Amino acid sequence: MDDLKRLFVETTKDSLLLALPCACAAFFCFGWLSGLGVVVGVVTGQVGLWMIIRFAKSITTHKKADRAGLTQYVLRYCMYGIVMVVFACVHVPVLAMLAGFMCSKGALLMYSRKLRKEADDA
Repeated sequence: MDDLKRLFVETTKDSLLLALPCACAAFFCFGWLSGLGVVVGVVTGQVGLWMIIRFAKSITTHKKADRAGLTQYVLRYCMYGIVMVVFACVHVPVLAMLAGFMCSKGALLMYSRKLRKEADDA
């Protein structure tokens, strides 16, 4: 398995491990829409990571990588905004979606610490 695929698989597992208690707490404390918001946030975060990985794999084929990188960056943040607006319109709490998004970011931090520990041990 290449490094980028391993990154995605490991962070997806860690995101789910972080999101499960968060979604359960949101569900039991604030209702099912809050639990759904955490799940939506995790999925959105992982889709964003997938977009980054996909671009990183194709960067050698782009003539103007800096412009393509900026375009991908803007598209990714537009996607985040659209998802949040659409779900906010159906009364899913934005804070719950942000909490789910932070679970994905926490998984990335866990993965980077794991890699640092492996590098220090080697």
